[in-house]
Order: sequence, then structure tokens, then C-alpha cells
Amino acid sequence: MNRKLIERRDWLIIAAILILAAVAYVLITDASYEPIYARISVRNHPDIHLRLSENTEFILPQNPNVRFKIENGAAAFIASDCPDQVCVHMGFLSRPGQSAACLPNFVSLVIIGDTGDEALDIMTNLFDSFHRLL
Repeated sequence: MNRKLIERRDWLIIAAILILAAVAYVLITDASYEPIYARISVRNHPDIHLRLSENTEFILPQNPNVRFKIENGAAAFIASDCPDQVCVHMGFLSRPGQSAACLPNFVSLVIIGDTGDEALDIMTNLFDSFHRLL
């Protein structure tokens, strides 16, 4: 029995997956939508939303040792009492979907953008179409 490891049909499926991944990447990282606000989440507390258009510093009421800075459309942890300081070293985040977390303090920072319903509809249709192919 002389069988190839990867058949022609397998290559077509791999190519289709790579094309769909590239299209999804372009749609998700499209610069046509703007970051709107930073969402700060603290365990067992309501989320805090800070507009990225307003330059400010924010001290977390639940833990005054955790501080954030909003500047020029970007947000960052600027201080924390955690031992490793990974959250602070993440620097300023400005693109929707970017995030940083301070795990010892149970705090996360996520940049939220306006993706619009059209982009989400396109992604949903692409994934539905791909699912039907399989």
C-alpha cells in the first residue's frame, strides 16, 4: 500500500484555513475603529470605565497602591504593590483588545473599542461558512 502522508485535498483544506485566518486577522486588527475606553475590572466589584480621550490618573478605590494613567489615547498601570510588576512593565495599551493584569491584586485593564456591528456580522458569516465546509 503506497499512500501519501498528505493528500491534495488536505493541502486545499490547509490553504482554506490559512486564508480564513488571514481574513479574520485583517478584520480584527482593522484600524478603522477607534479605542473608546479602558475597562478596569476588580474581583467582586463593578467594572470601571475610563474614556481614553481624557488624560487623567486614576487610583483604584479598593486598593490605593494600584494606579492607572490615561494619556494620549492609551492606558497603563503606573504603580502596583505586587512583587513582580508585570502589569506596570506592560506599558501603555492603545489598541482594542490589548490587556494587562495584576494577578496578585485581581485587577485587569482591557482596551475596548467600537468595532461596529458590521465587522462582527462579517466575522460571524465567515465562521458559519467555514463550519459548513467541514
